[in-house]
Formats: sequence, structure tokens, C-alpha cells
Amino acid sequence: MEDTKTITPTTYKTHRKVALVLAILFSLDALNNLFALFVELKDGFNIFSWFIQLLPAVGNTFLCWWIYLKIQTAESRRRMKIAIISGCILGFISFIAGFVGPILFAPEADQGPLLGIIITGPLGFYAGVAGGYLYARLTSKQASA
Repeated sequence: MEDTKTITPTTYKTHRKVALVLAILFSLDALNNLFALFVELKDGFNIFSWFIQLLPAVGNTFLCWWIYLKIQTAESRRRMKIAIISGCILGFISFIAGFVGPILFAPEADQGPLLGIIITGPLGFYAGVAGGYLYARLTSKQASA
């Protein structure tokens, strides 16, 4: 009978290697974006620019490090699965709302669909991941109590 608390089959070792490489690359990207934003500070502080450049870089970095550090336990994999599925669902809904909404409500706007691509889609994804993780965390505590 296999131990469900800590399983490290070959596939999870491969996933950990991929997650490590991606985590390092996303970490370097986040540092590069942060450096570029500090260089741009001489032109003035623009919160929108900071938000657009740092949210995906920091969010992806966090997700990859989380997968690398926690994929070996079954409970962590269950939480990751719930978090990422809920992030994809909420991200897709947010993307569609941000993409189609400006087309319906402001058809004369040239760059309306960019709202869904740049802002609402990623925001929805990260909000869904956070909400899914909290849900998974709360349900695991209730099940164990």
C-alpha cells in the first residue's frame, strides 16, 4: 500500500524540475521588470505601469515556486489542482467580460478588448487561484476536524 502523505514518483520529480526552471526564469523576469520600473521613476510614478508589469511576473513566480516546493505531498497537489482550476475558470470569465464588455458597451473604442487581455483576465486568474487555495485550505481543515 502506498503512502499518500508523501509521494515522489518520477513524474513529480520531472514536474519539480520544470517548475524550478520556470520559477527561476519568472524570478529573473520579475527582477528585470522591477529594475526597469525603478529606472522609469525619473519620469514619474505610474501605478498602472507597475501593476501591468509586476502582477504577471510576481504571480507566475509565486505559482512556480509553490509548485516546486509543495508538489510532493498529496494534500498540496489537491490544493494546487483546486486553486489552478478555479483560477482558470474565473480568469476565463473575467477575460470574456473584459473582452466582450467594451465591444458591447463602447463599440467606438479602438482598444476595448485589450481590457480583457491585459487587465481583467490576469486579475481574474490570480483572484481565482487565491480563492481556490483558500477554499481548498478550509475544506481540508474541516475534513480533518
